[in-house]
Formats: sequence, structure tokens, C-alpha cells
Amino acid sequence: MIAVTVLLAGCAPTVGIRAAGGAGAPRAEGSASPAPQASPGTAAIDTFRAALRKTHAATYKFSVSSDLPDKARVTGTGTFDRAGKKLQTNLKYTGGINPHTTQSVVIGNHLYQKQPGDSRWVHLNMAKLKKYKSTMQVSLADPVGLAAFSGAIKTVRQTGPNKWAGTFDPNPADTDEFLPLGAPSIVVFSILGPDADFSATTDANGWVTVINAKVTADETVKMTTKFTGHGQSAGIKKPSRTGEAADFYYD
Repeated sequence: MIAVTVLLAGCAPTVGIRAAGGAGAPRAEGSASPAPQASPGTAAIDTFRAALRKTHAATYKFSVSSDLPDKARVTGTGTFDRAGKKLQTNLKYTGGINPHTTQSVVIGNHLYQKQPGDSRWVHLNMAKLKKYKSTMQVSLADPVGLAAFSGAIKTVRQTGPNKWAGTFDPNPADTDEFLPLGAPSIVVFSILGPDADFSATTDANGWVTVINAKVTADETVKMTTKFTGHGQSAGIKKPSRTGEAADFYYD
């Protein structure tokens, strides 16, 4: 069974809620480095995971286009700067029971969001959250889901130059939601169910450029996430026109 969880709070910030039992996504270590080189004794899974770690540790831009349960879809773009602790996204959800578009900027503990037509961004200081911390906190450890995806991989095979395919667990234990990559919002409820499939492309420098994933449960969900601008300046800045979130968020 596949379900989507998206938390809406009117004009207040909107962020995804964590999967039950989540203890934090696996964190990739290291910084940008020369492209990982496969050798005769290097397994395809190790080489591909090295590309995921390298990409996750760097600044990059991404785009996501994914099916969601109940004939819904999410499309959008974003930029992630892990070292600078910055994230910017523009996501549009269509179909389903809750279509909406939200722009978000996260800089450290500060979340700024607005929806189309709003003249100001809503600012939320996540460091001051108490009872809403579990649902409103945006972790910058792995907001796109690459580290969690790396930890969920079961098998990898190389299908051509810089091309990969394999399987992964769509619902690993003690891991926050990470699908679709770039807009984590899907919970896959599966006990001893089949692994999900993926294909991916890397470039000559060892950066991950495309990941296609397919999860089959009570319905089939296909997802594509593309990555560009690896290692380049993120250009993420604090919005100029902001207003404060309601006081009750800090109760």
C-alpha cells in the first residue's frame, strides 16, 4: 500500500511529516572529490554509492517529476547546499485531494514559505519549536533523500557506460520518508513486499545526473529526479519581504 502525507496549515508553513518510527535518514560522509573509479574488484553497488555520496555532499540543483497515489502528481525544482545548510524548493502538487503549490527557503534553522498570490514569505524559527517540532522541523541532513536512498539500495548492476540499474527497499526500517527524491512525501506500507526498481545515470566526473524509480504496491508509482549544477554556487538568499508565523507554532 502506498500513501502520501503532506501537511497543510493554510498560510502557515507546509512541510512533510516524518514516517512513524523514523530515527533519521542515514547520513553520507565526505565532500566532493574526484570521480569514483571502478576497478575489476570493485562491486557496482560500491561505485554507484560513491557517486551518491559525492553528489549528496556537494551543492546541486534538482528537478522532480513523480506520480503520487490517488492519481496525484508532484513536479518542481530545487537547490541544495549541504555545507551552507541551505535549501530552496518550488513544488507543485496536482490532482488528488490537496492540490497546491509552495515555495520554500530554508537557511539553517529558519524556514520561509509562500504560496502563489502571497505578497510576503512566512518565517518560522524552527529552533524555537516545541510541540510542533516533530511535524514542522525541516532537517537539512538529507532533505532530498539521496543518503536514505543510498542506504536502501539492495542491488546494483552496470548496464552501460555511466549507466546503472538495480533494486532498493522503498520502506527501510528506522528511515524517514525519502520518496520521491526531491519531494519526500510517500509512505510505502509493505511487509516482506517486493523491492522497488531504479535506473540511474552518472557523468564522466562521477556526479549522479538522473535517477528513475518505480515502486509497485497496490498501484505503480514512477518517479524521475534530475541533478545539475554540481559543485556550483547555490545562490540561495533570505527572502526580502517576510512576515512572522503565528505565535501558537512556538507554544
